[in-house]
Amino acid sequence: MDILFDAHNHPLLDTVYDERLLTAADNFIAAAFKLPRASGCFPPCGFQASGHVYNCITCQYDSCEFPLVCPVKNITVMENNRTQTRCDVPFPLPYEMEVVWFAEEIRTQQVDQFEEVTVGIDRLYSIPSAGLRHQGTYQCEIYSDQRSLVRLYYHLIGFCTGGR
Repeated sequence: MDILFDAHNHPLLDTVYDERLLTAADNFIAAAFKLPRASGCFPPCGFQASGHVYNCITCQYDSCEFPLVCPVKNITVMENNRTQTRCDVPFPLPYEMEVVWFAEEIRTQQVDQFEEVTVGIDRLYSIPSAGLRHQGTYQCEIYSDQRSLVRLYYHLIGFCTGGR
């Protein structure tokens, strides 16, 4: 039988040492599960492939589980001024992507009510001289491999004349 000594130079039997080691390991695991996990997820919306985290308990990848659709952002514009909206997200996007811009005259997020305005890779949508006819909701949708990653909505309001 082996005899070990604890920090106070008292003899320990193997079984006592094994029990203490197992208890310490269990305590460490319990404490580690309480720590916040680092993730690549950025709220509030969008499919974020880089945010997938491997879950050791379920042995599978967990996604960010955010909705595809982002909340509407109101933008107040000055009449006859350039207005720009940018299809930006706080998470990394794939290099191969397509951006589709849509417009509708009312405040809505109903996809079937929008008319396609432009398709390409440009995430910036610009109106050179905004007027009442530009009032409404603009949607940009980013695709990669024919899969929608995010839908952003901008509602243009105001159209102040700037004191003229």
